[in-house]
Amino acid sequence: MTDKLWHYVDAQQQKKGPVAASVIKEAYERGELGPGSLVWHAELPQWQILSAHAETLGINLSKVAGPMLNGREIKYANFFHRWAALMIDQWVLSMTALTVVTSIAIAVYFSAGISFEKDPDTIAIFMVSSMFAYMLLYISLSGSYHVYFETSSRRGSWGKQYLGLIVSTDQGEPLDKSTAALRWFSAALSHLSQNIGFLIAAFTEKRQALHDFLAHTLVLERDAASMPAPIDRNKRAIIVLVIGVLIMPLVLTAGMMIPMFHFIKQQEQAELARHQKMAALVVPVQQAISKRVAIDQNCLTHEDAEIKPLLQPLEPMTSEIYVGLSDDEEACEIYLVWDTYKSLSYRYTGKGDWTCEASHNPSHFGLNCQLSDY
Repeated sequence: MTDKLWHYVDAQQQKKGPVAASVIKEAYERGELGPGSLVWHAELPQWQILSAHAETLGINLSKVAGPMLNGREIKYANFFHRWAALMIDQWVLSMTALTVVTSIAIAVYFSAGISFEKDPDTIAIFMVSSMFAYMLLYISLSGSYHVYFETSSRRGSWGKQYLGLIVSTDQGEPLDKSTAALRWFSAALSHLSQNIGFLIAAFTEKRQALHDFLAHTLVLERDAASMPAPIDRNKRAIIVLVIGVLIMPLVLTAGMMIPMFHFIKQQEQAELARHQKMAALVVPVQQAISKRVAIDQNCLTHEDAEIKPLLQPLEPMTSEIYVGLSDDEEACEIYLVWDTYKSLSYRYTGKGDWTCEASHNPSHFGLNCQLSDY
């Protein structure tokens, strides 16, 4: 090995030296320099690449196993490491958007005096509006988040930082804002392709996903020398993927099902109360019809003066009320419709008995009605 004092250009394009040849050799073995890195000493007319003086510096170029970029040995990010990083980013973004939208929704709920019990249709509008707001906020946050971090000195989102990954151009340079924005927009195609655009990163030569090809970017493992402490990427990825693939779905499912069951229970209770109230209000109408049939064998209709007052309490609860002769002209009928598709039909044949048919499951609500097929 030569005793000359050398100068070299490091990965940040900073000139260093003079140093002994052993210093350059050690930097090369740490991955800080590559065969294309520039070196110089006083007897050379100009800067030259390291590979031309490898033997003099005591460097064995055959030991280089990885690909080179800008004279540095690099390592493309493992697909599972990228997947784990993406999962962390999705947690950060979704939880942030969910917290903001939920906070606003709660504030609107209490300030506007909304009551789901009094107006059940409101919950559908409320939930659709909240979901739409969540999606818009998630998209806005995602774009800002990825562009900001990928163009920062960290060169990667929180997920990539945790896995020790960076994003660079295909020339090894840091991303500018336009490239980062293009990469983020291109990721939409990976989503639209049923995530196949992400999956191809497991099989391409440089471990590039679809949006990497479109934006001309790479995801690389960060140099060990630039990290404050070594990390076990495999261990971190396994922990994240186990939580994301196995544990989180169970927690989220439980978190969604519990309030859903609570809502369904409330709806059932409200529906039961409506049925019970309607059944009670129908009784006077039935009595009036039975009395008229017993007198002259004629059915009363909803236009008759003695029926109209009895129907008034039912009108706010229904969308349609019919009282009169049935379609088959064999019975007197009381027909009630509400919620578009739910109906009850009470029939009186004149023999003293009333029958009931329902378009939905009546026994579920404690009604003694036969389930009709209409």
